[in-house]
Amino acid sequence: MLFSPESPELRSARRMGGAFILAVSFAVLIVMLWQDYRQLDDRAGNLAQSGICGAGDAVTGPQDEQLAAFARRAGLDFPDVFVTVANTVNATGDLPRCYLTKSEARQTGWRPGRNLWETAPSKAIGGDRFGNREKRLPATYNGRYREADLDFNGHRDGGRRGAHRLVFVEGSRGQWLMWVTVDHYDSFRQIPRP
Repeated sequence: MLFSPESPELRSARRMGGAFILAVSFAVLIVMLWQDYRQLDDRAGNLAQSGICGAGDAVTGPQDEQLAAFARRAGLDFPDVFVTVANTVNATGDLPRCYLTKSEARQTGWRPGRNLWETAPSKAIGGDRFGNREKRLPATYNGRYREADLDFNGHRDGGRRGAHRLVFVEGSRGQWLMWVTVDHYDSFRQIPRP
């Protein structure tokens, strides 16, 4: 039987076809979102197991999304780890326990230019004074700045420390001021305060 262009049967079939296409599209979207979520969840688990300093110590704060966006814009490799490090400094005035000063690292047998993970797995260098010799940060805090490696991965680049650093200092009102450099002190970006 042929349907006329205006027949109720044809209009009903069109509506059902449109609803079917909409339902299928929605189902595909749900599946894609679920796969993305699983990949993010797997990445977080793999990151924690990778040994990256700070990866397993999720410390949250009121500006986590803002810090993660800052880290991505700055070009950091592990934004979630950066969020934990920044939140730890804001909350305690110190770095996560996985950081060792250069002196502490030397006590494990590490020497500059060698892979820290050969003598101290899952650790990173941090907590030493930063001299601001380049004079790119406010001179008001000279002598009080401290620095820490960011994105250090002993399995990558032969275990070299890389150019990513966090520099932080306690400000005049007791707030922690922090900067990130991704080019080994040639330039700095100040981290937004909470």
